[in-house]
Amino acid sequence: MRKAVHAAFSYPVLVNGVALSARWHTKQRLIGQLENGGYAEILENLESLVFMADELEEKSVLLEQGTEVVITHPAYSSATFYLDVLMPNDGPLEVKYQVARA
Repeated sequence: MRKAVHAAFSYPVLVNGVALSARWHTKQRLIGQLENGGYAEILENLESLVFMADELEEKSVLLEQGTEVVITHPAYSSATFYLDVLMPNDGPLEVKYQVARA
């Protein structure tokens, strides 16, 4: 199932000159006084990229903190990210990193 989702929703990316595919996820987090009818003081975007472990192994790509990833799909104007935090595994198929925009 995860491979089908990845195939359907991934974008082409370049990592150290190697063409891969990755899914781009964005979550929003509200920070601030939310109790007693308050409002969020900050709306923070948490972005991550999800890679397939078998593709990384097949192409001998080692991901680590600080690695540059460029989304090469024309709709995203070469959006560039740097890998930051390796997220905990939720299975053997995926490798997920929290990212920072360049």
